[in-house]
Amino acid sequence: MFTGEDTTHGIEPWVTDGTPTGTMMLADLATGAADSDLRILAGDGQRLWFSALTPALGRELYVTDGTPAGTRLVVDLMPGSESGLRHNASATLLPNGDLIYAASNGTSVGTELWTSDGSAPGTRLLAALGQHGLHRFDHRRRPGAPDLLIKTQRNLQRAFDPGMMGMHDRPNCQGVKTFHVTGAATKIFA
Repeated sequence: MFTGEDTTHGIEPWVTDGTPTGTMMLADLATGAADSDLRILAGDGQRLWFSALTPALGRELYVTDGTPAGTRLVVDLMPGSESGLRHNASATLLPNGDLIYAASNGTSVGTELWTSDGSAPGTRLLAALGQHGLHRFDHRRRPGAPDLLIKTQRNLQRAFDPGMMGMHDRPNCQGVKTFHVTGAATKIFA
């Protein structure tokens, strides 16, 4: 997938197989000549997750399987033209294919940690991170234990380990908490 534009549409998501006839726009997300300001978040070879900005919805989460029919809004977290995601939102995939990303629905304190399986019912708040909310992800992972480290605006770090269940504080690590998630299921324990 790439961003492209033609004489009728602004910058939108496109796909190609490397030939002129196999190159097409996936969706006109910001209808007409407006740009959708697409930002790729994560992909796994089956699906590509991205955020897009439209006048009607603001910046929200989208997913595509590389076909026009399979390119869709996942959920409008911040109803109306307000944006649920920042233009530089952090995101990463769990081994089960679910996305963990930073977003706001307007009812929480700020940007929080969300997860999605690609459907509106399967998108939920994963962890409310407190007074200042989420600042960014640190995507580094330890060899053999794929922890996902998250840094909030208060410099609190939390980690996700897809191989275990439960929640506990890491010993001898001030300000670090570990949330363990299942690698095979979409349920994440926070």
